[in-house]
Amino acid sequence: MPKFDFQCSDCDKHFEKTVDVGDDKTPKCPHCKSENTKKILSAPGVIFKGKGFYSTDNKGGCCGGCCSLVALLMLLAMSIGVAAVVLLT
Repeated sequence: MPKFDFQCSDCDKHFEKTVDVGDDKTPKCPHCKSENTKKILSAPGVIFKGKGFYSTDNKGGCCGGCCSLVALLMLLAMSIGVAAVVLLT
């Protein structure tokens, strides 16, 4: 289960909580016990190094950088809990 960042609307404190991806209910604030919380977006904890993904596994099969962009978009979608990403080309 992934960790998400939340913010309490009552006490304005930020906290991190591990929840199911499909769970729409936000957790209670651990500081003031309020149920008035919301999920906030944060950057995924990923470091990109080198020329791109699968540089040894998929030599010549990429379209000049688009594979790295697709992988980045998929990681971003997973980090904010989006079930699917639709790319229009």
